[in-house]
Amino acid sequence: MKYVREGIDWLKDPVDTLNPTDIQTFYTGLWSESPAIAIPFDQNDHDMNESSTEEILSAITNKEIKTRLSKIKNGSAPGPDGMEKRHLNQRGTREALRLFFNLLLITQRQPRTWNENKTILMPKPGKDPNNIENLRPITISPILCRMYWGIIDQRLRANTKFSQRQKGFVSEPGCFYNIHALNEILRLAKTRQGLVLIQLDISKAFDTIPHKAIHPALRRLGIPSTIRSSIINSYQSIHTNIEHKGSRVGVQLRRGVKQGDPLSPFLFNTIMNPLLDQLEEMRGYKINESQSISSLAFADDLILVADNMEKAQLLLTTTEKYLENMGMKIASKKCTSLQVQTTKDSWYISNTDLHLTTGNRIPSSNTTDITEYLGGH
Repeated sequence: MKYVREGIDWLKDPVDTLNPTDIQTFYTGLWSESPAIAIPFDQNDHDMNESSTEEILSAITNKEIKTRLSKIKNGSAPGPDGMEKRHLNQRGTREALRLFFNLLLITQRQPRTWNENKTILMPKPGKDPNNIENLRPITISPILCRMYWGIIDQRLRANTKFSQRQKGFVSEPGCFYNIHALNEILRLAKTRQGLVLIQLDISKAFDTIPHKAIHPALRRLGIPSTIRSSIINSYQSIHTNIEHKGSRVGVQLRRGVKQGDPLSPFLFNTIMNPLLDQLEEMRGYKINESQSISSLAFADDLILVADNMEKAQLLLTTTEKYLENMGMKIASKKCTSLQVQTTKDSWYISNTDLHLTTGNRIPSSNTTDITEYLGGH
């Protein structure tokens, strides 16, 4: 049905001819390198008071284990150890898991077997599967690992406050909010001073998150040191086996968060949070004397909003510098920009003149272009 809705002709999908060497080369370069980074924020300046250690580190209960287990679908893909949900439905299992998980919570360590993952490459609908960048890597850890970190993730979310601009991976209708907000900003701009809007594409955003930045970013959010240590430990000496068309390729994971792991969305938001806070302090688009908005974020879908070209360029440069310090990049060719200018009784679209520090220009939209945002046009 999704193919029908989006007009994708699945009958003409080309045959995937990628070989193990292509996969090994690409993902070794993507995940196995740990580039030097410069933390682009003050890690000693907490956004909030340190979260309650008692609430996050209290003993894991049978209820939490039962709730987490119920969220795992029957027939869900097993991790590399082959364990499935059906293996955990026996009498006494939840009590054994409760004791085991609390031991992990106390020791701040995880079993070495949890360091092994498997990755499946999923083709993006309507994209050429022979281009390895059109395959989405889903990394699956052992089911017990997913359960444990899923419980920790829920506790962290209940005690952590992200930027109000981040609407991805949060417990609210973020997609609706951002689309509605964008429509209202555009409507307002047509009756006032206009605006400049930039839709950014962060190249391989989830795959290039630097592991070295996780600890200081968690500290900035006020996450207790015990939990920080546990999370950092879970990212030590991890690797994955990429399975594709009968082949199996081993790769070390030295950067990137695991797409498919329950804690990864929280970690991604943690890394992006200082940038969103910095952008909002710059008051990109002024709504009134007391309110302004500089960005709309839905995970790695990021839109910058400014009153004029000069301010838009400043927001863009600030974002680029932040990502560059993290070893991440903006894919300029996949970005788009838009400028609305007003006259006495009308408005019109004009070209933008925005560029990265590398000299690459951000493409400008015109009146015949259709831009897709969060599934809408």
